[in-house]
Amino acid sequence: MTAVRQMATATATPARLVRLPSPGVARYGAVLLLLAAAGMFAGHTTFNAIQGQRWVAIVKVCAAGRPLDAVPDVATGAVYLRCLSAVEWDRAGYTFGGALVVLLLGALLMVLLPYRLLWRAGPLSPAEPRITTRTGTAVKVFFGGERLTEAFAVRTLRGTRIILPRGLRRLPDDQIDAVLRHEAAHVRAGDVTLVWLTRGLWWALIPALLTPILMINLQVLRSYPDELPKASLLLLMNMVTHAFYWNYALRSLLLLAVAAVVAAAVLRSREHEADLTAAEGGEAGMLDLLRGSSSPRHRWWRRLQAIHPSPRRRLAALDDPHRTMELRPLDAATAGLLIAMMMPVLHLALPTSPGNWLVSQTTHLTGLVAGILFALVWGTALWRAALVAEHTGRPMRLRVTSATLAVATAAGLLAHISGALFLGRGVFDNNTILVLLPPAVGGAAAASGLLARAWARHSAGRPAGRLTWAAITILNTLLFTGALWISIDIFSIVNARGWVSGLTTTMGYYAMLKPGAITVAVLWVLGLRWTAVRPRPSRTALLVGVPVVATLAVRWLVVNSPTDQLTSLYRDLGTMTAAGGLVVAALLARRGRAGLVPAMALAPAATLLIGAAIWLRYLASWDHTAAAAGQYLTSAFAALGPVYLLAGLITLLPRLRR
Repeated sequence: MTAVRQMATATATPARLVRLPSPGVARYGAVLLLLAAAGMFAGHTTFNAIQGQRWVAIVKVCAAGRPLDAVPDVATGAVYLRCLSAVEWDRAGYTFGGALVVLLLGALLMVLLPYRLLWRAGPLSPAEPRITTRTGTAVKVFFGGERLTEAFAVRTLRGTRIILPRGLRRLPDDQIDAVLRHEAAHVRAGDVTLVWLTRGLWWALIPALLTPILMINLQVLRSYPDELPKASLLLLMNMVTHAFYWNYALRSLLLLAVAAVVAAAVLRSREHEADLTAAEGGEAGMLDLLRGSSSPRHRWWRRLQAIHPSPRRRLAALDDPHRTMELRPLDAATAGLLIAMMMPVLHLALPTSPGNWLVSQTTHLTGLVAGILFALVWGTALWRAALVAEHTGRPMRLRVTSATLAVATAAGLLAHISGALFLGRGVFDNNTILVLLPPAVGGAAAASGLLARAWARHSAGRPAGRLTWAAITILNTLLFTGALWISIDIFSIVNARGWVSGLTTTMGYYAMLKPGAITVAVLWVLGLRWTAVRPRPSRTALLVGVPVVATLAVRWLVVNSPTDQLTSLYRDLGTMTAAGGLVVAALLARRGRAGLVPAMALAPAATLLIGAAIWLRYLASWDHTAAAAGQYLTSAFAALGPVYLLAGLITLLPRLRR
């Protein structure tokens, strides 16, 4: 036993690790994202090909002040949106319909592909009772044909089966048990269903991505029925020279490359985790089985395509189980890239309708959908990894994965699938959002990871129930959606008033104040609950009191020149933000990244004290005292949202690793 294995076993045995929720399960979310992204890309492109000219014509009519069904005295903006409503709903139908069709195709392949594997396995014969009873489950066990060399488990309409190669009978009993435990682990983990969604990626993606090109070419050929040879030749030349085809091909190849990497990562990680489960019942048989297997040397491209890891890699995973369960930069890169690629086309596809908040706030609705996706695909993996890290005593790799998520988000915005070759002028398709949004996502990921680590320590690494995981998903949705909304609001103000005004204004005010205040209030409660090392009351008073006194003195003694009411309000909001920011900065300077969660417990108190002091100062001038108090309470909490994001980003710096 090597020194590495001794250390891993001392901190967390495979038996303890396999009972924890795996961060790798979230990789199935990346598979669903891939299918949805490819479907939206294909659907959006198909709409542009079939309905593009109609859409342009309607836009010109609406923009020219001659809307199709407008009442002359209706406000211009509402008339324009109502004029576009029908064609925008058509575009939404194509885009989301494409995603739905590809997801349904993936679900269909998930049902059909097991039959293909059963057919290739050859004629099946029931296993003898001495083998069937050793699985420990009610799953039926069969032996395959002569050509079958590897065991596998499948689920069909006739139930779940484990298929074994005939040569298994020649193995020692402990190795037979190891094989059966490995396949039974796949059954218990649900891999016998979800793994076929992964194996069917290529079967679903390639037809989906080829469909728009076929439809474009068919539409052109139908326009020239009498000149098919000439039209066909021109089409071929156009496909080689036109920028649209190169743009579409490059983005399609990117999606296919991501699919290859994700599929290999999912399938290999599930094999490693099944090995850990099999080793729980006794390592000797599994180790002997893997040591007796050959590890042929393949070319690098064959290794990339391999579904199963080599015996050498499987032995290394058993030697250090933590490597199988930890977060990987590849997972962060996949999540950030795919979600960011979808955001511009998602925003374009959401139909805008005046008078309905849900469909009139398409920018923030896009941020909400993207925030939910980040929470499900990445936030869940972060919190599961925190439990594993608590058991093993090994780091979460939070710094590198959060930075990778931010960089991948930037890459996804650049390689968006909305149709344009380069960045344009859309909300999620411009240079300004490229600067603002990825750091906000990275800051939210860092804050979520630090909260996860505090939670895991507070709960002593105990696995959580379904209600707890639902609450964790909601918390991550608040964090990531808040980060996206704040960056969107900064973008809006920057576009209207410039960078300096945009950044300074948003630090004290942004559009979604109430959701921001709710998020900060939740973080306040969690910070108070999960702070492991609490400072003495006297030190707490200093940490909160000194920033409050200092910022109030600056506001009332220095920045007190007469001004208009709006500027005065922004100064007050900035004072609240500064007080909370000083508390956060002091704790980060003292404790490093470990100071962010305690800062969440103390910073709201500082902003509340500032808000109360300002409210009391102007108490005599308020027409609606209670409404003013509610406004200052909401603003005091919401002001900390951008501060926490910036603090989370700062924790990624090398000097704040502790």
